Amino acid sequence: MPYTLVSTSTPSKLPYRQEVYQPSLSEAVAEIVYQYCHANFSKRIEKAFADLEIDDGEAKPSTGAISTIVKLIERVSKTEPLFEPEVTAFGDEASVTWRFGKREVTLLARGAAEDPKMLLYESRENQPSYHRMFPNVTERDLLRAIGCSRRYHGWLYE
Repeated sequence: MPYTLVSTSTPSKLPYRQEVYQPSLSEAVAEIVYQYCHANFSKRIEKAFADLEIDDGEAKPSTGAISTIVKLIERVSKTEPLFEPEVTAFGDEASVTWRFGKREVTLLARGAAEDPKMLLYESRENQPSYHRMFPNVTERDLLRAIGCSRRYHGWLYE
């Protein structure tokens, strides 16, 4: 039986049948899901900051501010599942926000020594809203706030 080319990058004589080199649909989907959910989470956040449209004359967040947030998210996303936050910039401040119900967890950075900061916010009906700010946030602090696994059930989901 003659061997055929699968693509231009595949050698002309394959050691196995052609079917071995064509991934099944489930394998392809699994690879895409893995890449989207785990492997490049921090890269997607970094790209979202790069793609933000900043008004003319408005300051853009520094690369240091963005890097501080991205590095923290990268460390956490390697061990715990996270869902996509909303990425925003206001002046020279970079922020990412996770929302669930009436609660929000926001990471903020301007490139200062106490960055990243974390803001917990909850709107309450007929009562004052709750908010609390934490400077120098660590992986553990972020997990306590937004953790969504059996190991960490964060404040956001209480």
